Amino acid sequence: MKSWKKVALGGASVLALATLAACGSSASSNKSSSSSSSDSIKGTVRVYVDTQQKATYTDVAKGLTSKYPDLKVQIIANASGSANAKTDIAK
Repeated sequence: MKSWKKVALGGASVLALATLAACGSSASSNKSSSSSSSDSIKGTVRVYVDTQQKATYTDVAKGLTSKYPDLKVQIIANASGSANAKTDIAK
């Protein structure tokens, strides 16, 4: 019984390693894709935050918009707190 568990655990480990190895990419292909896509980031991002943390996220948003001028970040303060965030966003 114990040897069967070892075989199953070993097989699961090999499968996990093979999956992670398949997801990896080489460094040269990663650099080329990130440099070409960094200039073409466009759109609007809405971030719903607690009212107490709005200033922190505003500073982060300024950094993003200075690096990516075509990106617009809207920081929306959620007055009811993070407990009701899911229902507020659904509205």
